[in-house]
Amino acid sequence: MTRKLPLEIQKKSRVCSFEFTRCDAADPDIEYLKAYYGLGADFPVDQLITQSDEMNKLYFISNEVSRFLYADCEGHHLNIINMGVPVFLRNKSKFSSNSECIFRISQDGLLNLIPFMTKRLVYVPDLTTFKYFLMHKDIDTGAVPGEALRTTIENLSTGCFVLALKHEKGVEGIVMHKFTKAVNMMVSRENIFSLHLRYLTQAERESVAALFDLA
Repeated sequence: MTRKLPLEIQKKSRVCSFEFTRCDAADPDIEYLKAYYGLGADFPVDQLITQSDEMNKLYFISNEVSRFLYADCEGHHLNIINMGVPVFLRNKSKFSSNSECIFRISQDGLLNLIPFMTKRLVYVPDLTTFKYFLMHKDIDTGAVPGEALRTTIENLSTGCFVLALKHEKGVEGIVMHKFTKAVNMMVSRENIFSLHLRYLTQAERESVAALFDLA
């Protein structure tokens, strides 16, 4: 589908190695994202960009970078090689055909979204529970530890959600997917390895290394 975008800066620049289109707040896909994940009026849609009209991947840029791009909107003097961090990926999984979840969250950009999310964000009560999810690839919803947490997850519709932990330095999160009777992590092996290094002991890492195909 062809999108008509009102601002000059939103047009693709032919001099950029990284061609981008600034997302339009009135686009139906953006309106869907805001409703599905509970992104309020304070969510900076103007900091979302994409590289295709199909919007298969959305990137998040900082406010400073966004303002800098506006300053270059007429001359297009910047030769952009890469920009932003992936935050949304169009859901093309074979399991998504009957799901309302048409976009899933990217682990790489998750921390940029959590402060704005009011839906599909589930906090665990403690680090022990957070580690339980890190150490299991697939979890039956009936096996989720803690009655309150289990009920919250069971009541979610199928699709992407975020499991989060508050700690003394802020918040940590894991992108998850809720199936009918199970949940699993939607995280790359590299990101799983990083999470394991930060939150698991050496003995715990070794005990699940084979499960996640980690050295």
